[in-house]
Amino acid sequence: MGGPFSLSFLFAATCLFPVRGAIILHANPLLDLYVLKHPYENLPDRAFWRSGVVFTDRETWPDLYVPSTLLAQDAEVALFGSEFARAFGQTLQERGGHVVYSERLSTPRQMRELIEDSFLEAVHPALFAERDGCFFDLLRSEMTHDGAETLRAAVEMRRAHLSRMADQFHRCETLILSLCQTEGMIDPETGRSFGATGDLLPATAKHHRFSAKEVASDLRRIHKMLRANNPHLRLILMVDPVPITETRSGAHVLSANTRAKATLRAAVGELAMERGSVDYFPAYEMVTTWAADVDAFEDDLSTVHPAMMEAVVSMFCEAHVGGSEK
Repeated sequence: MGGPFSLSFLFAATCLFPVRGAIILHANPLLDLYVLKHPYENLPDRAFWRSGVVFTDRETWPDLYVPSTLLAQDAEVALFGSEFARAFGQTLQERGGHVVYSERLSTPRQMRELIEDSFLEAVHPALFAERDGCFFDLLRSEMTHDGAETLRAAVEMRRAHLSRMADQFHRCETLILSLCQTEGMIDPETGRSFGATGDLLPATAKHHRFSAKEVASDLRRIHKMLRANNPHLRLILMVDPVPITETRSGAHVLSANTRAKATLRAAVGELAMERGSVDYFPAYEMVTTWAADVDAFEDDLSTVHPAMMEAVVSMFCEAHVGGSEK
């Protein structure tokens, strides 16, 4: 059966008996035959909701994370991020991982400026504050250091910190960056992003909500600087699943949290697609999905449950040590 009738019949069949996805109609003018080809055929189970979510193991999530490169078991891993990143690093260390450094920060801008200062050995004496007889580095969270007795000593502590960072960026094989926030406090004179909070900040500090464009630009700059200094370094990005606990945006904290995480997730996804030396580890999806079989948070709804943290780190270890590459 050929000619217009067969073409009309196939289009009618397509409308009457729809299947998942689109239908692509291929014609062979030599044989006058029409062949239906499904655009999603031969895809793995993880490509479909029913097989990838509904009927999968929702504790281990097979194939949720397929890294581009496996890690040696003794590979040095430097970890940067918020409290979730620190807990992730501790659990990874307990499982035999070689975590060589962990630094607390919240936004991509803080990471970008830390790298720039480390490579340039740049210290800004104006960005220190005194409280109760101690001087603090305003570019770092006050929870990471105890302060110094004099401004000069605080500046020297900053120089030593930057020296350690530069060495770490040069030596480490893998850097994990977990991003939490898109809001921060900025020094209006220098444009620098403060790491300190609360009463340590000067009265002139300005609130800033980083846009998706700014986040993406910062991440590209981070990757470019790290790879220029260490061509073999691999960057693994995460979005911190822990919700933001406060906002100065004017929005409800629930909406502000969704905006922040969506902005970060989109930006890290773009970079991972663009750069072969970048992977995205889906800790955010694993913890926050409503489909999980493991309790995600403690009663405060902001602390990741130990069982969930163990499941997240287990997936990371299995994928990088016992899994397969893309």
